[in-house]
Amino acid sequence: MIITKETKQNFIFKTRIDFVIDDNDEYVILREMNTAEQNAVLQAGKLNADGEPTDVIAMTAQAEKYFTGCIVDHSGVDEEGKKVSNQTFYDFIRQSSSIFQAIMTTWMQSKRMDLKIQKSEGGNPLA
Repeated sequence: MIITKETKQNFIFKTRIDFVIDDNDEYVILREMNTAEQNAVLQAGKLNADGEPTDVIAMTAQAEKYFTGCIVDHSGVDEEGKKVSNQTFYDFIRQSSSIFQAIMTTWMQSKRMDLKIQKSEGGNPLA
């Protein structure tokens, strides 16, 4: 694989989450957490022997710390139509527990389904 700026951007899995506020179609696009972020979330969740979290509240709280840094794009704009910062967007959607929980749940449960690693005849599993 030739590593370029484009392959680096496409390598990171992103999830688009659409929702409605006041009859307006809104969205947020979140990147997957990096390895360090994901490990911190899993450690906060205190996984049991079956790999299931025993402390979902702590796990979600840890993931929320990374939320604004994982926003790639969103539909939030101010009164003049200018895009607001990720922090302002987060502060706004955080006011609705139902919308925010739906976004967090969708983001944390998203998986890259189109990634297929196959072993080639040469033994390179990425070929």
